[in-house]
Amino acid sequence: MTYTELKDRAKELNVEFKGQIAKEELEALVASAEEELEMQSKAEGYEKPIPAVVETAKKKVNARQAAMLMRKVKITPLEERMRGLPSEFYSVGNGSIGFVKKVVRFNVPTWEPQVLLDMLAEKTMLIQEETTVNGKEVTIVRSTEAYSIVDVPLTAEEKAELAASKK
Repeated sequence: MTYTELKDRAKELNVEFKGQIAKEELEALVASAEEELEMQSKAEGYEKPIPAVVETAKKKVNARQAAMLMRKVKITPLEERMRGLPSEFYSVGNGSIGFVKKVVRFNVPTWEPQVLLDMLAEKTMLIQEETTVNGKEVTIVRSTEAYSIVDVPLTAEEKAELAASKK
């Protein structure tokens, strides 16, 4: 097999390798993966391997479920220009989880999806502070988080609802 064919076969078998790898090492990895696949098929009775498309779809479903887990939080904007706003519209998405659009209310306990909270936690803002150093005016610029996200404890009613929904 050529080096390109070996790389393609390794991808089919989900063999992981980093960067450029010697042809001999790649041949050994592919041979090992093929032997393992053959042993699995003999042990379980022959079953067709699940196509990569189905595996990818399953990963996307699991990623979306994890991203859409809801948390009860209180979100407070730390930027001065946003402190007076009651809410703001946000959207986030990618190929695995799809696209999520939501109006986020500030300073009140709300249920928000985890993916949106992750996005808000990553947001930063710049703070400029002017000070005097050795008689000169100096502006210091620093980056800090843009939102405070605090988990809110569940009420007894919400705990009962969650317990009932899990049964």
